[in-house]
Amino acid sequence: MSNLTYAALPVPTRAVLFVGLALALMPVAASAQSRAVVFAVSGQGTAEQRATAGEMLTNAVRANTSLELVERPDLDISTATELYGCPSPTAECMADLATTLEAERVLAGQLVTEEGGLALHVRYFDAALQDFLIDRSFDFSSVAAQNEVELRLAALISNRTVVQVSSSVQGTEVFLDGEPQGTAPLALIDLSPGRYTLTATCASCTTVTRIIQVQAGRYYSEVVEPEAEGQVAELPPGSQEPEDDSPGNPYVWPTVTISTGGALLLTGVTMGILTKSTQSDFDDTTSFREAQDLADKGDTYALLTNVFIGVGAAAVVGGIIWLLLTDPEEPQSTDEDVAFSNVRTTPWFGAEGAGLSLDWRF
Repeated sequence: MSNLTYAALPVPTRAVLFVGLALALMPVAASAQSRAVVFAVSGQGTAEQRATAGEMLTNAVRANTSLELVERPDLDISTATELYGCPSPTAECMADLATTLEAERVLAGQLVTEEGGLALHVRYFDAALQDFLIDRSFDFSSVAAQNEVELRLAALISNRTVVQVSSSVQGTEVFLDGEPQGTAPLALIDLSPGRYTLTATCASCTTVTRIIQVQAGRYYSEVVEPEAEGQVAELPPGSQEPEDDSPGNPYVWPTVTISTGGALLLTGVTMGILTKSTQSDFDDTTSFREAQDLADKGDTYALLTNVFIGVGAAAVVGGIIWLLLTDPEEPQSTDEDVAFSNVRTTPWFGAEGAGLSLDWRF
């Protein structure tokens, strides 16, 4: 039986075998693309090995892949054993630890420089980092991003949190639970998880106070903007200050005059009713003394009726005229003497009744 080699096959047959082999290997290739190799490297690793580790982890982050921890014989695995808590440094043990983490809860690519080596602390990747998961918009290649990554991971490992306080107001002093922390912009504050009262103030400024709740391993940025004392808030463009309905409003005093006149008219009507009642009692009495008392009382009621009705009617008429002649566009003076300089009212009384004389100068 002769040996059949791939090269001896006809071209169509080779093409079919090639396509079939490619289709058979596609799941394997897809699986390889969806798995990133994660390992712990101590300072014993070579520079080339550490560079390879960083490149692999960075690619894993950018691809937003799931992670699997495997043993690398060419790297120091004792560090991984200590970090991950496996009873023995086997690939199976560490792979089980990694695969139990959901892809969305894995903080991939957070490389912490430790004495020239790299370490990825998988056992701390839990719900405490849900706000700092794989973010497709996060640029892990920038120096600022790498520094933030290191701070977050270091804070998480030490069960601490990171808070940064900034302010555009020069000289803003920051306090946490009453303890001075410095002047904003503040260096990162290393805190234990918990609840804190953040206070910010400056010379001749109002004090800004807020409550912050921090959790382990998270990064918080607080912006405080204390305002200068006595500072008047500027109105948005296009807005107008509300109209003042104080006595400077030109329609206030005419309205008050008309209302007062109406009250006087009502009082005059009441006096008129009492006058008619007294007149009725006077007609029915047979006693001279009682008739004299009723006559005096009736005269008093009649006089008061004339006074209240006369003054009230004059006030109503004058208030209406005042209201009609008021120009809302004309600036009004808040000085009462000036405001009423054009109006003169003079009450008068006489044997025939009473009234109110109203003089208006135009």
